[in-house]
Amino acid sequence: LVFDNTGTGGSGATAVFANDVSGVITSITVLSQGSNYVTPPTVSVNPTAAAGGSNAQFQVSLANDEETEFDKSLDVGDYILMTNGSAKFVSTVNTVTNAYSFSTDDNTTVAFSNSTVSLLNFSSSAKVKGVTSSTVTITGAIGTWANGDTIVGANSSATATVTSATVNDRATSTFDRSLQLTRLIGDYTLGGQSFINDEAITQDTVVPLFQGTGFLHHIEINPGTDDDVLFISNKAGQFNLDPDGNEIIRGLSSSSTLELLSAKYPGEFVVDSGEVLYYENLEPIKRDGSKAETVKLVFEF
Repeated sequence: LVFDNTGTGGSGATAVFANDVSGVITSITVLSQGSNYVTPPTVSVNPTAAAGGSNAQFQVSLANDEETEFDKSLDVGDYILMTNGSAKFVSTVNTVTNAYSFSTDDNTTVAFSNSTVSLLNFSSSAKVKGVTSSTVTITGAIGTWANGDTIVGANSSATATVTSATVNDRATSTFDRSLQLTRLIGDYTLGGQSFINDEAITQDTVVPLFQGTGFLHHIEINPGTDDDVLFISNKAGQFNLDPDGNEIIRGLSSSSTLELLSAKYPGEFVVDSGEVLYYENLEPIKRDGSKAETVKLVFEF
């Protein structure tokens, strides 16, 4: 017998048949089971061995000790990941028909026969803000991100493994404080006087409509190059990275500057992302010098 191993992933299977005096095949003996078969091979009688005869048909099946139970393991709305070599597909379950069949909310763009199906249990989520060859920048993160975790794009089906996680360039292992001020990294130049706390700052730009503005909280001056940090509040507009030194950030009162803006980091709480946990209606009071108010803040972490 001849085994056609094309596309099966395996090799090495061999078998012979026996026939009776009338030429009818009565049995098949497997001499070698082969290895690494993913799909059954096609089997035919070897015509070069002078076997003669015709019309013999064979059916080959692969034993599988893992029973598929989609009806027990999947629910409508679950995220699943299908992989077939380098191809990946992520979608949500639309219907579960039986133990062997389910449908998804999206159609695949490539064939996924003989693929692996995995149920995705998300412990963390976020929205992608930017991607480079080795870095994914996210915002609105919920949960934790640890080395070795697998991240999955719900729309792109792209996957990656976390090798390190930082929060605005700070390692999460030492992250013990949150900062809502915007940080601007560049080279500080002294003007008529040092930056003045609370002074207004602006960035030179050719598009005034989107000019970056804010108010200085404080500055950290470091001994190296391009490593001074300007902390600002009430950021508005767009601060552009400035490798050529053409869009200088200026203090409007001090005339000090921050040049060659190389990095910028927003506040670490996403604006308007929180939920109201508590509110209380109080009787209004007249605001004058002899009155006092109590302000109550409730946070959840």
